[in-house]
Amino acid sequence: MMTSYIHFLEKALDLLDEAVYIYSPLGKAIFMNRKARQMMGVPENSPYRGEALLSVVNVTSEESTTLSCIREQKEIRNRLCRYKTMDGKEHYTFNTAHPVFENGTLTAAIDFEEDVFLLDKRRQLLEQLQNRAQNLALAQGQEKKKRSYDLEDFIGEAPSVQELKKTVRKVAPQDSNIMIYGETGTGKEILAQSIHQLSRRKDKPLVVLNCAAVPESLIESILFGTVAGAYTGSTNRKGLLETAHEGTLFLDELNSMSPAMQAKLLRVLQEGVFRRVGETREREVDVRVISTCNKDPFQLVRTGQLREDLFYRLATMVLQIPPLRDRIDDLEALCHFYLRRCASRYAYPLTHIAPKALWQLQQYSWPGNVRELFHVLDYAMNLAEGNELTDDLLPDFIRAPWTAPSLRETSRKRSALPRSGRQDPPPDMPGHTLAEKMASYEMYLLEETLRRNQGNITRSAKELGIQRQNLQYRIRKYGIEV
Repeated sequence: MMTSYIHFLEKALDLLDEAVYIYSPLGKAIFMNRKARQMMGVPENSPYRGEALLSVVNVTSEESTTLSCIREQKEIRNRLCRYKTMDGKEHYTFNTAHPVFENGTLTAAIDFEEDVFLLDKRRQLLEQLQNRAQNLALAQGQEKKKRSYDLEDFIGEAPSVQELKKTVRKVAPQDSNIMIYGETGTGKEILAQSIHQLSRRKDKPLVVLNCAAVPESLIESILFGTVAGAYTGSTNRKGLLETAHEGTLFLDELNSMSPAMQAKLLRVLQEGVFRRVGETREREVDVRVISTCNKDPFQLVRTGQLREDLFYRLATMVLQIPPLRDRIDDLEALCHFYLRRCASRYAYPLTHIAPKALWQLQQYSWPGNVRELFHVLDYAMNLAEGNELTDDLLPDFIRAPWTAPSLRETSRKRSALPRSGRQDPPPDMPGHTLAEKMASYEMYLLEETLRRNQGNITRSAKELGIQRQNLQYRIRKYGIEV
């Protein structure tokens, strides 16, 4: 049994990359593992036990870590050694020798030896692993704090989105000012940054001013800068226009800017010069302006909220981002994109979406658009206890009244009734709450219009004044049979 146990230990030591020597108090070999025999040049299966250390290594007893350990009867740690074996091979090693005592008497010395060059390889490997870990942590941190976007971040395969991306790729390399129109949360900032990244100014600054977030009294000094003495506490400070020189100035929610401030901005765009607040001399500036509005800019011009002359300066191109409700087929891809991006932030990252949950999400009208969708997904991931997004993880307002089976059944019953000519809506629409009654009335109008047009979606959408995709979405939303 003991012989078998010793054989097992010897086999285990043979697997080490580190050389292991065991010598008697007389300096004669008791055991060498495979790596040690290779270092000493001992052929495989050749007898070595009983060989004196000084007969196989060209080294003095003072230089030998093992013999020093035997002589001093104490541990010798991390000694750098240089020696030659009898076959002429030179080695540079780190050695650590431990004395072994039995009943107070030295019985052996165990020497652990590592090749210096192997240690260097391990050091390089360790550095590579450390760099990899550092890069991974940095990448994760950048993902969490990502502020720079490109066109790949604008998710969507709907025809309207593909057409928008195609237009962006055409106009971005030009130097024209661009106005982006879209509802809140549709991704106007992503599109603006994408245009900058595709432009010839991509290596210059992209400077952002959220016109809705800055008080009217401060917006001029922030945009144009100040000089010392202009007002109490003012200093010589560059404004965003100077900071954006040769780059892009991004004016978010331009329609929040006052008409007076719009007039000052117009002069900069017309003449390419401006003055800091409190300054007399003019400064030249070269910027491309990308602006956004969360309302129809043509309507804003008609109502006087946006100066017509400024509009024509800023809107060489007007890009409209469709709301999420008009590209509801993109919802699933948007969900998976966001769930992947945020997986590291949550204890239970969601990787799958249950069909019922997806259906519920597709029925909602998304007034807050993509931003609201991401908020709902964050809500679900906070409650999740598994990796599937189920409908019970969705907030109550997503499970809207119009998804109730009773309402869809009412729709089918009305569709089955014979009709002749245009019908007035029933005096008592199904539902108890205002939302339920409005949903019932909307279904009624859609069904009536589709019936008059023999189910032709294009003609029905035109009559209703909505896009064809919007009508198709509402047909699916209410379960209307066409």
